[in-house]
Amino acid sequence: MFCNLEQFKHIFETLLFQAEDDVVLFDCSVRLYCYADIDSMCAAEILKKLFFREHVIWTLKPIRTYDDFDRNDLKPSQNTKSLRAIILLNFGSNLELAREFDLTENPHVNIYVIDSLHPVNLTNLYDRNSHIFIVYDEDSKEYPEYITKALKKESEEEFQINTVFTDDFGRPITLDESDNIEVEPKRRYGTSIALMTYFLASKLLLKDNDMLWLAIIGHTSLYITKRLALLDYKNNVDTLDAEVKELNDLYMSNRLHRHKAVASEADDKRIIPIYEYNCVLMGHWTVYESILNSEYTITKMKLKENQGENLDKLLRNMGISHKMSKEYFPAMDVEVANRLAEMINSEGPKYKFDIPLYDGWAKFYGYKLPTFSASDAVYGLITLLKTKPSASVEFGVEIQWVNDFNGKFEWLNNFHTALDALDSKNGWIPLKAAIELRKKLQPLIINGGARDYCLFS
Repeated sequence: MFCNLEQFKHIFETLLFQAEDDVVLFDCSVRLYCYADIDSMCAAEILKKLFFREHVIWTLKPIRTYDDFDRNDLKPSQNTKSLRAIILLNFGSNLELAREFDLTENPHVNIYVIDSLHPVNLTNLYDRNSHIFIVYDEDSKEYPEYITKALKKESEEEFQINTVFTDDFGRPITLDESDNIEVEPKRRYGTSIALMTYFLASKLLLKDNDMLWLAIIGHTSLYITKRLALLDYKNNVDTLDAEVKELNDLYMSNRLHRHKAVASEADDKRIIPIYEYNCVLMGHWTVYESILNSEYTITKMKLKENQGENLDKLLRNMGISHKMSKEYFPAMDVEVANRLAEMINSEGPKYKFDIPLYDGWAKFYGYKLPTFSASDAVYGLITLLKTKPSASVEFGVEIQWVNDFNGKFEWLNNFHTALDALDSKNGWIPLKAAIELRKKLQPLIINGGARDYCLFS
């Protein structure tokens, strides 16, 4: 069945994390299964913070495919008396969970799915599957339609009404094989689950700035990885701006341009709204390299075909010499940096560089420490998650990789290294190194030559 965040809040508050005889158990109460992507990882980190504050014992298992579940995952032992909840992050809403998970020996366990992917398998919404909860975004317009379809399908199955049958996703089934219905419909993304989990923390009155930053990274990751269109990304900008204003001491009323995002004090850990360039790692690279090696600009400006010719023309028309464009962006002439966004807005459309800026956010880690935008964090985290550790050695970038797993589980080293980079205190260290590695890899990625360095797609 569906449950909104308010209902999930109530469930979260009333979950029994102890045995029936009131003897507190020290075994795991919650199992978190986290899909290996940035949004899911940020949601997991927020939930972990909530569990810590509520003294809930949890375990986390990363997953990439259904095959990563083992027998104990799908059929928990009857000896796991303290287990109360299984939470699936960005995974499972398209599966028939009542069939996949055998909880006959654990009738007190509920399954909660927080998944930004649509559509939902309608069997998970059946009234008889009362132990399965699909947590949804209340602002979505699709969910009433899902509920109507689920009620109709469950009624058809119960009374064997010979009408037009539908599949598990509500699509009509006919006896004509020529209809060639796909096994599963194309899936699309909705609201970031990191953002949904942050809203849960807000309803529980437990939100903080670290959780907000995780939500911002999760939301931004969907745009960077093309899972959200810019228009859908913008739908939550005002909401996040309001949260940033509430939790941070902001002396400015408007967004800052990227080069002005600099911490002023040693303990400055604020999040601020900025104008983010639609180019990869602009704040850590040169203007020339950032524009030349960005997927957006290389497609729009056809830089691949003319290899820099259009870019040189654009920069000249903006009054930026080739030498100046090769300077490290944070060290560029202040006057030029101040006018850069305005000049790109003016000249960019002539070269099909139509959307040079979008609304984003940046976080300070203290005076003279790096400042990362949410976009920077996403590129760094993707690099840690999907790049073979040997690449950092080959390119001379020192990264402290987790090295606890071997063989087919080697990818878990990357997953946990990326999790370390989400740490609010010292996460900037692996993140900074990951950004340096990304700058080495980005020209290869753009030209299709980075396959040998990728751990998985």
